Amino acid sequence: MVLGERRPRTIVGATAALSLSVLLGGCTDGSAGTPTPTVSASEAPSVAQSSAAPEPTTAAPSAEVEKPVPPEAMRRDDVAGAEAAAQYFLELYPYVYATGDLTEWDAMSDPACKFCESVAENALQLHASGGYQLSDGYEVTAVDSRSSDDATPYTAVWVDATEGRSTRVTESGEAEEFEGGPVEFDFAMARQGEEWTVRGVEVRHAEAEGA
Repeated sequence: MVLGERRPRTIVGATAALSLSVLLGGCTDGSAGTPTPTVSASEAPSVAQSSAAPEPTTAAPSAEVEKPVPPEAMRRDDVAGAEAAAQYFLELYPYVYATGDLTEWDAMSDPACKFCESVAENALQLHASGGYQLSDGYEVTAVDSRSSDDATPYTAVWVDATEGRSTRVTESGEAEEFEGGPVEFDFAMARQGEEWTVRGVEVRHAEAEGA
């Protein structure tokens, strides 16, 4: 079962644009018989409208980007803990692209999470080439979840958010700006010992209901 199937209040626009696709890959945990989130090429977000003229800029302002702080609720082993962990992981997304620091991202990423691996690889490549990406981050508008059971050995967390504007700076100092917008993240969260890990993420554009 795809996680998003349980979200009747969200209307997904498959062809809507989102700057995430510049850097994201699909997601699945790849294990046979285990229901996990997947993203096909047709579902992957596409690049949003870019600015007309690139502008020169300076090196990546890593020291100026505030590092997200893990919330205390992440210590919980229930659905509330899974929801807190998923939202923290979402906060790490713009941080890793701005700084290239993957310490916390890698620590939370399950080896089977294709989305997690893709983000890490793309962030490393971006910074290795001298580039970086700054973002206004995400404003979470709704969170829902379902605990694990015998049929689904992970906790499903659905996060609706609004993505802010982002700017991607290339090696040459040219900058591209991207519009944000509504987006839905479907997380598969697993409890490993005392920590939450991300087994998979499905990313989809969400249009306002009734639009």
